[in-house]
Amino acid sequence: MDAFIEKILKHRRIIIVFYVVLALMSAILSTFVAVNYNINDYLPESAASTIALETMENEFDSDVPNARIMVEDISIPEALEFKEQLLSVDGVNSVTWLDDSQDITVPLEMMDSSIVETYYQDNSTLYSVALDTDKAITAIDEIKTLTTKKISLTGDAVSTAAATEATEPEVKKIAIIAVIVVFVILFLTTTSWADPIIFMLTIGIAVLINRGTNILLGEISFVSNAAGSILQLAVSMDYSIFLMDRFATYRKSGDDSVLAMTKAVKNSFSSISASALTTIIGFAALLLMKFKLGVDLGLVMTKSIIITIIVVFTFLPAVSVQFYKVIEKFEHRSFMPTFKYFSKFVLKIRYVMVVIFFVLAIPCYFIQNQNTFYYGSSHILTNGTEYYEDTTKIESIFGKSNQMVLMVPKGSTAIEGQLSDELNQLDYVKDIISYVDSAGVSVPKEYLDESLLDQLDGENYTRFVLTIDSDYEGDQAFDNVQEIKQITSEYYEEYHLAGTVPSTYDMKNVTTADMKLVNAVAIIAVFIIIVLTTKTILLPAVLVLVIEGAIWVNLSLPALTNEPIFYISYLIISSIQLGATVDYAIAFSNRYLNTRKKRSKISALDHAIRYSTLPILTSGSILTIVGFILGKISTHGILAELGILLYRGTLFSLMFVLLALPGFLTLFDRWILKFRFSKNRKEVINDENK
Repeated sequence: MDAFIEKILKHRRIIIVFYVVLALMSAILSTFVAVNYNINDYLPESAASTIALETMENEFDSDVPNARIMVEDISIPEALEFKEQLLSVDGVNSVTWLDDSQDITVPLEMMDSSIVETYYQDNSTLYSVALDTDKAITAIDEIKTLTTKKISLTGDAVSTAAATEATEPEVKKIAIIAVIVVFVILFLTTTSWADPIIFMLTIGIAVLINRGTNILLGEISFVSNAAGSILQLAVSMDYSIFLMDRFATYRKSGDDSVLAMTKAVKNSFSSISASALTTIIGFAALLLMKFKLGVDLGLVMTKSIIITIIVVFTFLPAVSVQFYKVIEKFEHRSFMPTFKYFSKFVLKIRYVMVVIFFVLAIPCYFIQNQNTFYYGSSHILTNGTEYYEDTTKIESIFGKSNQMVLMVPKGSTAIEGQLSDELNQLDYVKDIISYVDSAGVSVPKEYLDESLLDQLDGENYTRFVLTIDSDYEGDQAFDNVQEIKQITSEYYEEYHLAGTVPSTYDMKNVTTADMKLVNAVAIIAVFIIIVLTTKTILLPAVLVLVIEGAIWVNLSLPALTNEPIFYISYLIISSIQLGATVDYAIAFSNRYLNTRKKRSKISALDHAIRYSTLPILTSGSILTIVGFILGKISTHGILAELGILLYRGTLFSLMFVLLALPGFLTLFDRWILKFRFSKNRKEVINDENK
């Protein structure tokens, strides 16, 4: 270790230049990293809806409709003309309208009114459109210019395009505000005006390298792109703070800059590495998810923490020793209190807080399981956005509806007719477009329009395009999927059902199964890491319990306020909050145990509160503020909710660590010490009754 540090410090100018160049190159490379905003792309390849989409791509030229476009104040002839205009737009793969289901040369009054109202009512017309997701943004922009009439658009492709356009500038705004706020926090909590600049330079370089190396992944998810950098900033800033605190301590004891940094790196390496390892475990647990969005975030964030640790132990020592005179020249008095009175307050209420902890945590453990969830992307854009207003307007006239594509093996048209008849009897099926519905069971296929036949009959499958009266997700929508599958299975052993609702249904099943596995692995792995670093058996259980209690309280609030939350946010925050905030509990308990070797438990606890509160509050406030900014600025539902859960969860973790953990430590002091496997166990003062 000493030889490694000496080489870093000896060649510190080369190290500094190397990282600056690497950061600049990474910044350039990051502009070439593709970002995927389509949440359905992260379903596993084995999911039924994924297989259905692949089958349809191989069999048919047109895709599942993923957009609904409404034009107001339009006549039937104008609607037909506008349909042709839509088909001419690059990026529009297919358009389904009334003329695909009915003979529009017949007066509207003589048609089935329920079918007519699916596509045309109140002088407004509604088209179901399949957009190429790669060209959706430009296609939507062109569609809006096709007519001077009022156009409203909704659907998965539209929401994804809107989210793509809105999120990029929001991410930049969030990053700028977050950096400013973090600077303010660091200026208030450090004792040199130069420290915050060095801290932010170190983390900034690590962030740029992480973003640049994302090019090795080909593309990343919108969650990793939007939240990855600010999460990296928030959860890893304390590594730099802790190392520089050690450096300042050794400098004040009289060591020269090189010796002080050598000691600082050597004596802080194990504790910082252990802290980073618990955070890595929290993110790495996401790699076990079948839902690949979690895998993407887990990979990006695990990589980010590893890169940060490398930068902190190489670049930070080099730049600190190079500019130590500047650091010491701009030292100032501490702006923060000594926490003497805070310690007295905590000591008085520590047992009360243990009771309050259990009063909150136990019921919240059960309440959190009562949450209702969004699984797909139909609610990702919040109130106040153009997409939300358009969706509301379309649903006020035509109601909630979506389309599914059912593919069955080609064969008997008689069986297809029986299936169609039974599906048509379902009260939520508004319309079916298929060969048997368009031509009838007895009409030979050669008499059917070739363009329509190509849309309905493939080489191996024939398909039914179902218009369903339901939302894109929810209990009713999922029940509809199950019923359609059950009915189809009575006629065919093999079939495929594609569409937004089937994909969201699969997403629900996949993510729900992921939850238990990810949480269990994260908890067990973090527990083992704490056992190895604290050399105790009981203490890790206490620390994990304290943070899990904070997680339970955090995740119970949406259930108590009856607000649905995105399941992916619910799943991700559990790992992030555990991995990021358990460090506070570890830092506090380590300070207590180290001091406990020389002092009574009350004195050791007082010391831990006084000297651990500031670094814990510094790190926690950064994570809280970053989450708050993300939650308040982002209009993307998943990102905004992730931010809200992050800042609220961090506050609960801070509250339980600083107020409840002291009570746990004194209550279980005797047993924590008894079940240590440290060689110095006998050095602890025997004052369990004090």
